[in-house]
Amino acid sequence: MRTVAKSEQARAEILRAHPAPLVEVRRIDLADLASVQEFADALIAGGRPLDMLLNNAGVMFPPVRHETVDGFELQLGGNFLGPFALTVRLLPLPLQAPAARVVTMSSGMAARGTIDFDDLNWQRGYDPTGAYGRSKLADLLLSRSTKRPRRAR
Repeated sequence: MRTVAKSEQARAEILRAHPAPLVEVRRIDLADLASVQEFADALIAGGRPLDMLLNNAGVMFPPVRHETVDGFELQLGGNFLGPFALTVRLLPLPLQAPAARVVTMSSGMAARGTIDFDDLNWQRGYDPTGAYGRSKLADLLLSRSTKRPRRAR
């Protein structure tokens, strides 16, 4: 959800259909690493295990290059670096849960993405579609590299 008001509305709809679950609304800006840290620290301070973390950020195709407050190209920062930082910071909470899942959404555009380590931030020749594809490829690579192996039966 892009606003707290819309999130509160979604929360109310969930509770009307399923009154028992604990549903909280909290604000986070994935394109601001200080916001990510503040959000994660508040959850960690709560001390409850985290059963599921679903990373589904989607800044898509801004026509001109923008940067996050931390100086990263916006799509890479908001779609990949913020969710990555959140996942790493929150990792102790899913590790406490009996069957936790961390899911990071990608996109079919990942197939068109490339990782250019010489110009990761699109300083030279910004391409909105390429930047989006790069951010979603990074999400996909992270998901594949952190997949926990299944135990042998």
